[in-house]
Amino acid sequence: MGLFTKKKKKDEVNDSSPTKESEGQAPAKKKPDKSIKERAPKSRTGLKLLRTCVWVFMCFIIFKGCMSFVQGTRVINQTVINGNTAPIIEEKVKGFAADFAAEYFTWNTGNFSERSTRLSGFISGIDSDAGIKALDIKGSSRVLSTEVFDTKKLSDNQVEVTVMVRREVEPLMDQTTSQTPQSKDDSTQEDAIIPLPENEKSIKKVYMVVPVTLVEEGMVIRSYPRFVSEMPKAESVEATPNGPSISDTNTIALAKELTSSFLNAWYEGNISQLRYFYSNADDAPKSLNKSAFDFDRVESLNMYRNESQSGVMKILATVIVKSDIGESFTNAWSFEVIEKDGRLYMLDTAKEEDIIGTENQELTSDPQQTTDEETPDQPASNNQD
Repeated sequence: MGLFTKKKKKDEVNDSSPTKESEGQAPAKKKPDKSIKERAPKSRTGLKLLRTCVWVFMCFIIFKGCMSFVQGTRVINQTVINGNTAPIIEEKVKGFAADFAAEYFTWNTGNFSERSTRLSGFISGIDSDAGIKALDIKGSSRVLSTEVFDTKKLSDNQVEVTVMVRREVEPLMDQTTSQTPQSKDDSTQEDAIIPLPENEKSIKKVYMVVPVTLVEEGMVIRSYPRFVSEMPKAESVEATPNGPSISDTNTIALAKELTSSFLNAWYEGNISQLRYFYSNADDAPKSLNKSAFDFDRVESLNMYRNESQSGVMKILATVIVKSDIGESFTNAWSFEVIEKDGRLYMLDTAKEEDIIGTENQELTSDPQQTTDEETPDQPASNNQD
């Protein structure tokens, strides 16, 4: 026992020695840990907002589901209208207005009252002459043609139809009063009406709006028509450029030769001959009737190169054609051609062009027009004794 006790004390002495040495020295300072920094707590506002939106959306879905369950199945009828949605005016309404316009502008000075009888089948609630003052009539009127120009639906039973009327107007013959003695010894004089030569007839064009009322019994006109001015002409548009112009003399000569030969066969209706003018004979027309006009000559011709298609050229030709009584008319034609073996051939069917839109140049020579004018016979003067 004593042996172990002595050793224990010796160990305690050894353990206490460093403590005494450390007490004589100052305690060491701890180094701060720079790897750890103080940070503010993260904001959770965005997460709360997102959570709120999700819950609102879920509540909305649940609410809609409950409403659909309560209301049950619903049938939705949908009408899809393709194209023009303008109201459709029946053809019989247009015909009624055109017939009225024809009767409205037809009268004769010798029997003007007949016009009122004819108009009675169209009008109601207005005077029998439909607004024309009979005392102011100075001639006769005859309708040549009527055409429905425009329609407008004002209501379910009110329609306005604009009708274009072409009519021939013949004014009254001017009458003068002269004094003609019956004899040298007779002092009494009577008035003699001497009709002067009849004035030339003229063609007038007028646009008239006819108000048509739809009733159960049919159609009727309950108010006076009105006249409107002619529609203004549209502004001219610059022509689309045709490409570089061709001025080679030989090419122009070939183009004139092709145009003359082709149009001769075209107006004559010669199908077998037309096949020789096409690059592909299958492009030639399969049937063609003889025209009422005869080809006369090529008035002017211009050629242009097609930049989008290699080797293709375009011919714009102004030609003169004549009717069977010698009247001359100007036509404009357009061709697309290609050159093969020193000749020009058509690529597709030729097209008649509007002369105003095709060329803006004057003809080099004015075509001679032959018109037969009839001079009205002058009525002989009748003297009343």
